[in-house]
Amino acid sequence: MPRPKKQTVDYFPHSCNHKKTMFILEERYGNDGYAFWFKLLEVIGNTKGHYLNLDGPSEMEFLLAKTHVSEVSGLEMLDLLAKLDAIDPEAWGHKAVWCQNFIDGVASVYQNRQQPLPQKPSFTEQESICGVVSTSRNTGDGVVSNGESTQTIVEETIVEESIYSPIEKPIEPPKDTRAQELFEYWNQQDLIKHRALTKAVRGHLHSALVNYSKEEIVQAIDNYEKILRSPTHYFKFKWTLGDFLVRGLDKFNDWKVCDANYAKGDNGHEENRGSVRKLPKVYTEAPDYGDRPLLRE
Repeated sequence: MPRPKKQTVDYFPHSCNHKKTMFILEERYGNDGYAFWFKLLEVIGNTKGHYLNLDGPSEMEFLLAKTHVSEVSGLEMLDLLAKLDAIDPEAWGHKAVWCQNFIDGVASVYQNRQQPLPQKPSFTEQESICGVVSTSRNTGDGVVSNGESTQTIVEETIVEESIYSPIEKPIEPPKDTRAQELFEYWNQQDLIKHRALTKAVRGHLHSALVNYSKEEIVQAIDNYEKILRSPTHYFKFKWTLGDFLVRGLDKFNDWKVCDANYAKGDNGHEENRGSVRKLPKVYTEAPDYGDRPLLRE
């Protein structure tokens, strides 16, 4: 039995100089956009024939798990890639991914194997088939003889309805407005206000929404503002929204934690660590620390 022909590749070219596709993805989605593109190419390279059919739920779920993005973000990025012609727009219209540039980039691999390149699948729409309804003048064969010629009676044919259901356009997923809503909520607080939602901040918001819900991010913003306003807490540094999402989201998502971390001590300046005792300045060979936790200076 002949050995089956391999239609996958173990590697593909990764250029050091990126063009508009990568620039736009990074500007809009940050590092998630960069990682999504190259992980998508990895999946394409490891799929037989380099053709992804994402019409079924399992295939789409695998791609989302591989790229670590939400379904909304994944569909948005695929729509954008089709708009930029990075993936084939016709194929994506049928929930499939075909990247001709990827195929061209691995052409030498198939040349060395002495095999033809995988070809783009054909997408043909179902043609219309109309039914014919008999009338009083269109019976039997639907033809009439006048003694000289035989004619099909087309003028007297009444087409009442089609015998097939028209091809419906795929339902587009609802637009994700959470980033815009979180941006507006931030500007409503007594924090640093922004004039416009930039692509960079939108990318940070999309990244945050992968790991946190909208409600959790709202709660973290509320906790952060409460700490800033509080006279019993010492943290008073105001971040921009982008800095907060990168540096402060995990610090303020739990009120009990941030309340304990940033509470002032008895002197009004240091945080209150409760019964946590500091290490002695002079080392002793066997100090009696007991069971209490230690805090280094």
